[in-house]
Amino acid sequence: MLEARIATHKEMLEHWGFIRSGLASVRRELEGRSFWEPEHIRLALEQSFAAEVRGEAPVCQLWLGWDQQVPQALMVTQLMIDPFLHVPLTLFVWIFYKHPRYPGHLMLECWEQFSHYARLRGCRTLEAMTGIPAYADYLASQGWEKVMTVMRKSLWPEQELVPYQDVITLDQRRRHEKKVS
Repeated sequence: MLEARIATHKEMLEHWGFIRSGLASVRRELEGRSFWEPEHIRLALEQSFAAEVRGEAPVCQLWLGWDQQVPQALMVTQLMIDPFLHVPLTLFVWIFYKHPRYPGHLMLECWEQFSHYARLRGCRTLEAMTGIPAYADYLASQGWEKVMTVMRKSLWPEQELVPYQDVITLDQRRRHEKKVS
């Protein structure tokens, strides 16, 4: 059984190869439904570690699932702060990954640890979002309820969609539109 706990900055650095590989695997599975790169997640984690050093609330948490002192899983969560009450009400699970060779069932092994962490911080719920229907079905079978549906519409013609690292600035866009017209 995995022991899931929030990783230290040192653990993130030591195991970045595993973490990066896991994040890349998740991104591939999303098949273009997400624009983030593993380095974006690393930056958010670095900002979170820096915030903790300053005594501030971290942006997100990196959890590693350990089996005999070897990471077999990773999770990225965020305490969602209510904008009006200014307290965390939800622990949001952004990313879930387990090494393909790990035989256990990651979600079943980690939810209680997530729940305990969230309760200690005053949260009332756990939330997760997925673009993979089979995961949504699995969560529903485990007592999760669907509370919203997210719809997306592109702001640009489909042929102009680019990953975020290639996004042009508004000023560049205006110059391009002047050339075209």
